[in-house]
Amino acid sequence: MKPAVQSTLRRVALCIVFAIPVHVATEATAAMLVSSAGTNNILQFSEATGTFQNVFASGGELSDPFDMVIGPDGNLYVSSHDSNSVLRYDGTNGAFLDTFIASGSGGLSNVTNLVFGPDNNLYASSFNNSRILRFDGTNGAFLDTFASGGGLVGPLGLAFGPDANLYVSNRDDDGSSSVLRYNGTTGAFLDIFTSGSGLTLPRDLIFGPDGNLYVGNLSTNSVMRFNGTTGSFVDHFATGGGLDTPDGIVFGPDGNFYVSSFGNSRILRFDGTNGAFLDTFASGGGLVNPSALLFGDIDSSDNPVPEPGSIVAMLSLVTFGAGAIVIRRRRARARTLAA
Repeated sequence: MKPAVQSTLRRVALCIVFAIPVHVATEATAAMLVSSAGTNNILQFSEATGTFQNVFASGGELSDPFDMVIGPDGNLYVSSHDSNSVLRYDGTNGAFLDTFIASGSGGLSNVTNLVFGPDNNLYASSFNNSRILRFDGTNGAFLDTFASGGGLVGPLGLAFGPDANLYVSNRDDDGSSSVLRYNGTTGAFLDIFTSGSGLTLPRDLIFGPDGNLYVGNLSTNSVMRFNGTTGSFVDHFATGGGLDTPDGIVFGPDGNFYVSSFGNSRILRFDGTNGAFLDTFASGGGLVNPSALLFGDIDSSDNPVPEPGSIVAMLSLVTFGAGAIVIRRRRARARTLAA
């Protein structure tokens, strides 16, 4: 091989090595995501220790992130309360993808909570006009007003129960608060599932591993528990520990119960069996007015780095003839055109 050709091949190989990083396999990190309403972003904390890790998601004109859910596609959907829209972010690295539901679509006004239904469509509470709207879970297109009536005046929390029906925490300024139940298939109003017993400002609601219904109640700074079948009041399951305005609630992978304390910007942890206060699990990292909580596996990789084996393979180009370079170039061009 002529010296000039050999020198050219070396330069080409080195350019490939340093200009085209190779994505290597990375391990997912088990994390807790918290929507920080006061800073308009989603923060990531260690699932094991509660240590702040980074800002997971932001941008896309996110304003007052009220609730968030992981969709069937594995991506993160966030209700942007002030912009009347739902934004979508990559579920592994938090990159902004798109505005999944456009502002005001289907009459969406002050969107609060979100839930994907058994039909894989996305349901959203439209607080200002007292409706539960349904959107196509694939493309975000408005489908219909799924539920309304039955005394619905201030819809917040949403959950499909073990009976496949839709439960909605309903809050009115006159104090007539309740949890309403709608047919999970047709959206027809069924009944007032529970009310009274001090339930005056309900926020988030979930069904626990014991089959009972848990409702964050702002007026008592507690999480109330109701029988998941009859709706009868059981107890104030979680209280104390400085809990101030319980906004988001979730059972963690460790079986314990986590509550976002909106008023003092903390995430509190309670025993998942008896509700005893355990500790302040997370705070700091710029967390201001935490709202929604969820646990998930997050991509722990940073920027892609060259894989050692790939470096060796590319450097071996210097030992090949010009024909090998031509073949590689043709293949690369074919891949580019195909894309």
